[in-house]
Amino acid sequence: MGSEWLREDLWRAHVSWLSPPWVDDTEEKRRDFDAERWMQQLEAAHFRAFIFYVKHHDGWTAYPSAVASVKPERDFLGEAVAAARRHGIKVSLYYSSVFDQVVGHEHPEWLVLGRDGQPVKGWYENYYPGGTYLCINNPGYRAFMLAQITELRDGYDPDALWLDVFEPSTAENCFCPWCREMYEKETGGDLLETAGMEWYAGCFGKLMAEVSALLKSKRADMVVGYNSGQRIEAVDQAVDFLTHEAWDQKHMDLMCRSLRSQGKPYESTYRAYTAVWSWTMRGPERLLIESITTIAHGGACSPELPPTPAGAILDDGVKGLAEVGAYVRAREKYCVGTEPVYDAALLEGDHGYGSGRPVGWADVMAERDIPFGIVFKEADLAPYKLVVLDDRIVCDEALARKLAEYVKGGGAILVEAEAARFGTAAGDVLSEVLGVRCAPRPGLGVLRKGETGEPMQYVSVLGEELPVEGPAWKVRATTAEALAFMRYEYTARSKVAPPWTYLPPAEEVSADPAVTVNSYGVGRAMYVACPLTSVEMRRHWEGGDTREKPMQLADKLARYMIAEPLLEGTTPAGVGVVVNRLGGRHVVHLLNRYVGQGFLDERRGRMRLARVPLSINERRVGEVKRAYSVDEMGEHEMAIARHGEWAEVVVAELGVHEMIVIEH
Repeated sequence: MGSEWLREDLWRAHVSWLSPPWVDDTEEKRRDFDAERWMQQLEAAHFRAFIFYVKHHDGWTAYPSAVASVKPERDFLGEAVAAARRHGIKVSLYYSSVFDQVVGHEHPEWLVLGRDGQPVKGWYENYYPGGTYLCINNPGYRAFMLAQITELRDGYDPDALWLDVFEPSTAENCFCPWCREMYEKETGGDLLETAGMEWYAGCFGKLMAEVSALLKSKRADMVVGYNSGQRIEAVDQAVDFLTHEAWDQKHMDLMCRSLRSQGKPYESTYRAYTAVWSWTMRGPERLLIESITTIAHGGACSPELPPTPAGAILDDGVKGLAEVGAYVRAREKYCVGTEPVYDAALLEGDHGYGSGRPVGWADVMAERDIPFGIVFKEADLAPYKLVVLDDRIVCDEALARKLAEYVKGGGAILVEAEAARFGTAAGDVLSEVLGVRCAPRPGLGVLRKGETGEPMQYVSVLGEELPVEGPAWKVRATTAEALAFMRYEYTARSKVAPPWTYLPPAEEVSADPAVTVNSYGVGRAMYVACPLTSVEMRRHWEGGDTREKPMQLADKLARYMIAEPLLEGTTPAGVGVVVNRLGGRHVVHLLNRYVGQGFLDERRGRMRLARVPLSINERRVGEVKRAYSVDEMGEHEMAIARHGEWAEVVVAELGVHEMIVIEH
């Protein structure tokens, strides 16, 4: 038995049984737990693997741990594993690490401490007032945690261990005596003089490597993964698979794009019900769009199926997921073993997996049919035709030199405003690649060198003025060609004109370039001197205000930089397009994202789209010889129309999802 199932089984159950210690004091207790019935229900929903909660944040364990003071009335884990083996169902064990209310209150000397020597407060305060977060470097807690993992390994022989909350709790290191002593031994410095959490995050990598070795010392194919809201590179390297929680389709899409770039199997977990401790199902189309989004991106989806505290899995949940499970299984063979086909890469910061990304270039590319991945600074850039650095990216010198080599060899980059890092070593490298230099602005006081000093400005392009909010940079072209210029407001700001008021543009266009493009080596580099997408037009209140013109300009700039775009950009903005390669075919997923935007109307078919066109570039993929859609009934031929280099097929009616196979 190997670990191939991580890539081949794309539909897994996340049986999130929350049955904390207070259940012991109820009349019902856990009398509804029936492991055999659980397995029958999982099979009915087409699951072949499931995650079982052996310990949640509350500290209650579902098995009689020798090192835990609170023990269950039965060995629920043992019963579940035995039943799963009888049914041929794989078992992953969920274990809440570093966040344990029972142990934390029993051993306050094990807690993570702040600079003031007091226990830290974290995200969990809203859920567990007075919650406890345990330090992984404390020898007492570390021994406790490893002892329980050893018990699980030896007593239950699981297929996988699924660690949760495996991340720093705060934005700083832990300053407990054990951490301070360890830091001094490793570096010779004082931990109190550090900033951030880089050192403590690195400690998680060492611990995860120890956990992985502990499991594999018994069985080489016993896999380990972790669920984290933060990216810790050392932890990623030590695990077999990655997993992440997502809360809606858009964030799931971004998360999958970044997780996929790591090259390891991954899964998303999300709620089939409306909330934790809720047994109200989400609508069937919402479930489907969230499930198929992950699968389209080559990952496994793991919807949460929460039993009641007493241990019963409700039949309505099983029924709802069975419908989605049948849908997934019918299409799984077209999704396993695929490779993504991207035009662009959106550079991500080191902190997380896409889900925290604000509106901006990701929206531009997702809404305008530009296939893109989200990558980190260590990624191989060669597969991408364009790399985008948005305004929030912090580029160091090493990354700047890597980008320079990429462009010199034939790649293209698009750098937005602050990401150019003018005035730094990285900025000096990028300035040469971009063919612009920062123009000094004397007399601007505290403003940094080169900033225009204005809260908004107009981009003057093709006779139109596009208002863009946020501080822009004043640059001069050295070797670059200017494609558009700044037009500033007609008068200086004053108390009469508060920040949220637009002033009309000046009569004359300035000489300050707003968009430039430069040839460097055999590649090209574009600089956008204002935050075109990161602070979009009139986005103060995240309402329905227009942003079409900034999006349209950004789309045109990206396509200008991509040699032979894969897709023409013909689908509606609310239709997501994911393109994969499978052998000699392209598999294209159309995702109706209107379904997943949190509408309160959960009726079926509430958002169907008629005649959705998809055009693919035959100069990129070769002559399209056949196109067909796939559903439970089989393959359905699609007519192919051609105009220039584009081969077009039309989906007569798009519900939640359509899968199109293109042979060439």
